[in-house]
Amino acid sequence: MYNLFIHYTDGLPSYVKLLFIDFGIQCIGFVLTSVLRTEKFYDLFGSVTFLILAFLNYKWHGLASPAKGIQTSCIYIWAFRLGLFLFTRILKTGKDRRFDKIKESNLHLFIVWSLQGVWVIVTSIAKSYSSTIYQTKRNWMAGIHWMGFDKFITTGLWSLSRHPNYFGEILLWFGLYVSASSVFRSYEYLTVFSPVFVYLLITQLSGIPPLEKYGQKKWGKQPSYREYINRTPLLIPFLCIKC
Repeated sequence: MYNLFIHYTDGLPSYVKLLFIDFGIQCIGFVLTSVLRTEKFYDLFGSVTFLILAFLNYKWHGLASPAKGIQTSCIYIWAFRLGLFLFTRILKTGKDRRFDKIKESNLHLFIVWSLQGVWVIVTSIAKSYSSTIYQTKRNWMAGIHWMGFDKFITTGLWSLSRHPNYFGEILLWFGLYVSASSVFRSYEYLTVFSPVFVYLLITQLSGIPPLEKYGQKKWGKQPSYREYINRTPLLIPFLCIKC
C-alpha cells in the first residue's frame, strides 16, 4: 500500500503527500466512528496522525541533522504523551461530552474529523517546510507540557497558570517554528500561520473557552475557585490578563 502511494504520488511536493495521508487517516476514523457510534478513537487518531506525518517527513528527506532530530523528537514526545493520556482518560470515563450531540449526525461527525485533519496539517506545516533544516544559533527545543486530570487543580504548574498545558503547547509549536525559520526563504516565513493557528484554536475555540465555561459551571459557586480564578493568570504565568 505504501509503495503504491509513493508510486502514484511521485513528483508531488512532500507536504501534498502528507495532506493526502492526513485526510486519509481521518476518513478511516470517521468511518469507524460512524459505524461504531463511539468517539473513543478521535483524539487517538489525531495523535497517531501527528506521529505518522512526523516520521514520514523525516524519512523522505535524507539530510539529517541534530536540529532536525530534535524537532522530530519533540513532536514524537508531545503526540505520544497526549494521545496516550487522552485515550486512557476516555477509556476510564467512557465518553467525551463534546460528542454527545455530534455523534448523532454523520454530517457533524464528518465535519469534526475534517477539522481534525486541518488542525494536524496546518500545525505541521512549519515542520514540513523545514525538512532540510541545519543547526544554527537559533535552534532550540520548545517546552513539553503536562496535563492535569478532570478536576480542580491549584498546585504545581496550575498555581502559575490556569492552563499551563496549553501554554506549553503554544510554546512547543512557536519554538519549532523559530527553530525551523533559520532555513526559511521569502514566502516560507508565512508558515508562522501554523503556530498562530494553534494559539487561536486554543485561546478562542476548542481549548480554553469550553474548559473555563465548564469550570464556572462545576465550581463557580465555590469561594475557593473564585479566589483561584482571581489570583491566577488565565494562560501566561505571571501575566494576569483576563483573569
